[in-house]
Amino acid sequence: MRIHSQLNVFKNRIEHNLQVISKGSDNKKIIPMLKAEAYGHGILGMLDFLNDFKEEISYIGVASLAEAQFIKFSLTKPTFPLLVFSELGDLEGNSDFYSDYSIIPVISDLDFLRKFLSKDELRSKPLFLKFNTGMNRLGLNFSDLEEVINLLKKFDRKIDHLMSHYSSSYLQDSFFEKQNSKFLEIINEFKASSIEIKEISIDNSASLENKKILDLSTHTRPGLMLYGPQSTFKKNLNLNTKIISNLETQVINVRAVKAGEVYGYGNSLIKEDGLLLIIPLGYGDGISTNYSGLNLSVEDQTAQVFGRVNMDLIALFVSSTKKEKFKNKKIIIWNEEQKNINRIAKHLSTHPYEVFCLLSSRLPRVYLLE
Repeated sequence: MRIHSQLNVFKNRIEHNLQVISKGSDNKKIIPMLKAEAYGHGILGMLDFLNDFKEEISYIGVASLAEAQFIKFSLTKPTFPLLVFSELGDLEGNSDFYSDYSIIPVISDLDFLRKFLSKDELRSKPLFLKFNTGMNRLGLNFSDLEEVINLLKKFDRKIDHLMSHYSSSYLQDSFFEKQNSKFLEIINEFKASSIEIKEISIDNSASLENKKILDLSTHTRPGLMLYGPQSTFKKNLNLNTKIISNLETQVINVRAVKAGEVYGYGNSLIKEDGLLLIIPLGYGDGISTNYSGLNLSVEDQTAQVFGRVNMDLIALFVSSTKKEKFKNKKIIIWNEEQKNINRIAKHLSTHPYEVFCLLSSRLPRVYLLE
């Protein structure tokens, strides 16, 4: 664990983002995605915050059955039903778990559906179905529709929740419209067959950002938007969300250096006199080696990540001789402003999803009200 570096997560920013999501979705119910340790922010801490928003939230989304089991074993009584979206596990080995606990598989496979419907102990479980409308990752196919309808009629089941997944809602291209059309066609086929559909969701962060909400949707499934960044930083969407965390660290050593000296592994050449500020972050904390060259602000002065990022330490170079000015100073790598996380993601040639999810368990998560 770290002493001088931590990820601070703020409840008031989460509340703000939930309000933005609710307003942007015409007050539809929310299914927050907390997979991958809540995008690196800590799944149990996030759940503790979200427990205060029972009016807005219906379910919590996770990727794997193991994530749902972790929540169940960690909390005596989770507030929300847990939806498992992708790694459902073998039904034969986990049917007792699905029947005994409020964990709901999002079924996207025909064979899994057959087994699920045939088990007496799962008759009372809600039925959540996911259809592939063109992403070609997970989901029942349109060609499966006739058999799905026949199975539901055979077992006298309604659909508690029908969903699909956009592949390019952040682009707002013709494929986005094609997926919508296919999803509406699937809905209409069920209705024509007198199969009741209680809830519907397909909207995600990007469709919310672009104000393209499916009218028939009862729920929205925000992922990245909940945590603050926008799904694409190629255009300014003027979103009012806030980054829910601050990544903070502290200078633990200041070293005066001269031009011509070298620093660290690989002997990076120092080209001018200045200071190296040593901070306790590294790739062991999920800070990629590609952070090298990134500019940060320290005491209103530009400091550059210098040389190779180590497992445990990073050096920042500043053009200054005032060692006392920087001793023990706090450094905020990112804060609530979208522009900061976007700048880091661009420097790393990646996306805020990855910046967050890379953060390791060695970095403490601290949960603050404001």
